[in-house]
Amino acid sequence: MKSIYQKTSGFTLIELLVTMAIVAILASAAAPSMRTFINNQTMVADASNFASAVNYTRGEAVARAIDVQLCASTDGINCSESDPWSAGWIVRIAQTTRCPNPADVSTCRLLVGEGMRDGVDLTGSVFSLTFNAQGRLENTDETLRFILQSPAYNVTNNPAGARTFCLRISGNKSMKIGVQLCAE
Repeated sequence: MKSIYQKTSGFTLIELLVTMAIVAILASAAAPSMRTFINNQTMVADASNFASAVNYTRGEAVARAIDVQLCASTDGINCSESDPWSAGWIVRIAQTTRCPNPADVSTCRLLVGEGMRDGVDLTGSVFSLTFNAQGRLENTDETLRFILQSPAYNVTNNPAGARTFCLRISGNKSMKIGVQLCAE
């Protein structure tokens, strides 16, 4: 004798709703951690971008055997003594007489940096760095400190929201989590 009830496979509506509720609860618990992860990665990427510009400047100074300058710039053409590093920077030949065309300042530019993303602030004690042909910093006798801070963090309660970039006279650099002093 055959049963009037046939065996069916699949999920009931109740099972699907319970599964969707569990997924929603887990996703809402993971969202703050994901936001923190994204903010940290943005900070790391911006810090690496600036460190790469410093490396490039130093490398070009040694390779070209001339002074090469990295300076804060908002327009990508001229160095600025008042604008923050977070707006952008340029790498250029420091002595314009050594440029391919000294009358055209754009021939002195080697690299234009876009600056920081998502409101990350980059401040430093100087607005320009000049490396000589030996790869050493010119016009300073101290270790320079740059601070990267993300507006997504309260740095007092969460030091991971900041990075300290230390640049020594020799051209050596280090990166630290949080706002810290640079050891000489």
